[in-house]
Amino acid sequence: MNKSKVLVCGDVEGKFKTLFSRVENINKKNGPFDMLLCVGNFFGTNDSGLEQYKNGILTVPVPTYILGPNSPNLVDLYSDINGCEICPNINYLGKRGVYTGTSGLKIAYVSGVESESGKSDYTFTNSDVESVRNICSKGNHKFQGVDILITSLWPKDITNGQKCQVHPEGSWLLSWLAVQVKPRYHFTGLQNVYFERSPYRNFSATGDTAEHSTRFIALAKVGNPDKQKWLYAVNIEPIDQMKTSELYQATTDLTECPYSNRMLLPMTSGKQERSAQFFYDMNSPVDGENDRKRRRKDDHQHRKKQPPNFDQESCWFCLASAAVEKHLVISIGTEAYLALAKGGIVPDHVLILPVGHHQSLSDLPEQVEEEINKYPKHDYKKNRKTYC
Repeated sequence: MNKSKVLVCGDVEGKFKTLFSRVENINKKNGPFDMLLCVGNFFGTNDSGLEQYKNGILTVPVPTYILGPNSPNLVDLYSDINGCEICPNINYLGKRGVYTGTSGLKIAYVSGVESESGKSDYTFTNSDVESVRNICSKGNHKFQGVDILITSLWPKDITNGQKCQVHPEGSWLLSWLAVQVKPRYHFTGLQNVYFERSPYRNFSATGDTAEHSTRFIALAKVGNPDKQKWLYAVNIEPIDQMKTSELYQATTDLTECPYSNRMLLPMTSGKQERSAQFFYDMNSPVDGENDRKRRRKDDHQHRKKQPPNFDQESCWFCLASAAVEKHLVISIGTEAYLALAKGGIVPDHVLILPVGHHQSLSDLPEQVEEEINKYPKHDYKKNRKTYC
């Protein structure tokens, strides 16, 4: 069994001696630990204590990896914003990426806070979280998830259904990333509270298979006067080396995923969580696909009529629903799509369905009706079409 012993701490904010003295004691009693991960703000208003570690007067007892700045005033403390050595045995991981340990342990990370206006040295955007997701799953068709995700900012909605001292707004981009990479542990800081959420079950791509659970843990500031927990130890076997029966083993306190299952969707155009309709990116975009997506987005933005009240999560025909049978979809247009029926009445029974939700044929917008009528004019007989 190839397990890794990992320590994780909250915001250090310049209290280096407090941190490393504690780590040294724990490492002697319960170690050796393979690494120490730091979330939140590593630097503070007074970082003079780091000089003793830089010049060798004091030593860092465990290989330490930190995240990047969360505010503009801390940027200059990093010699290279893309990753660098802070001092012997302390390394800044970089803005975002995946670190793989010698044991095979996979640690995904995102530095900074979410940005709505554009990239900077202390922020991350949708392209950053997409990059992390792509690195995790690239070349691995059996991708199950990562072992650890570390971020400074909390994901949006993580406190749903839980008792917590704080309820920060959080980042919807990090919620999306958590759903996509399915970490077994997710550690954060910044809020100066210790909060260990009940483990939650991850979504599966199809909605009908078992998935492992995630433990979300927020840590308080190092040496905080309230004596809230700021250091956490975990002994973890790499996910790629675990038996399926062990990975999927449920606990008695297992809860539902706090995030929307719409986070399963690829990020096709900016902040999809805030749009009115969600779409699957079934394949890589073909010629004209981006133009169609842009027109579709514009149509939604200018449509004044309020959509009918419906339960999207239980709709079999909604492309954003976990219940959708994705493998039955044949073709997707701008306003409608073609799919095989789950229980066909006749051989080769197909359905022509609008992408959006509409109460009846008489309620269809003109452009939707026009596209629906194009399907039976080509390869499908009229007695094999069904409107929904």
